[in-house]
Amino acid sequence: MICKGCGRAESCGYCYPYVELPGDFSADAWVTSDHHWGHKNIARLQHRPETNFSLMLRRWERVVTPEDIVLHLGDLVVYAGPDCLLEGGWLETLPGRKFLLRGNHDRQSDAWYRAAGFEVLGRKPILWTDPETGLVVCFSHEPAHQDGRWTVNVHGHVHSNRPASYVDRALRANVSVEVRDYAPVRLRDVLAIGPDVRYDNQEF
Repeated sequence: MICKGCGRAESCGYCYPYVELPGDFSADAWVTSDHHWGHKNIARLQHRPETNFSLMLRRWERVVTPEDIVLHLGDLVVYAGPDCLLEGGWLETLPGRKFLLRGNHDRQSDAWYRAAGFEVLGRKPILWTDPETGLVVCFSHEPAHQDGRWTVNVHGHVHSNRPASYVDRALRANVSVEVRDYAPVRLRDVLAIGPDVRYDNQEF
């Protein structure tokens, strides 16, 4: 068997697990991370508005259509009880074809997320090559280690915190909701190098 990531033996142990993103996945997909729905202390910890849960819901519904692909990079829900689901199962009504790369707080079963309308892609980083630009994108929850196989790392996890300096100084883009106006963002806009793009290493 051949590893789909590198062409070597499937058991090479070097590549990130090869995950099939939808065949029509493109830079027009939406990416987002770290909603922490149901986390009672997140507003205080991350200086969010007190209405952040309903704000994120409204902004998701404002920009995403039912046909759009949404790649969520983890920490979707922290508490999956009635306070999160609002007794109406609203999570499953969020528009879009939704895919979840698990974060450190995504502890429900795959079946739970499927019932909520999300297809689970696993926990480890995913590599994807943009056919338009040739950029190799590493999608991950935590900022990924640069191993020479990707161009830019799109991640969450750090919220609005400034992460510790990266030794490798690779290009990384944080899509945590706190730095993206509490809304999903087009991957195309994340990858477009310009003055408004929040590449983490531009500060160093």
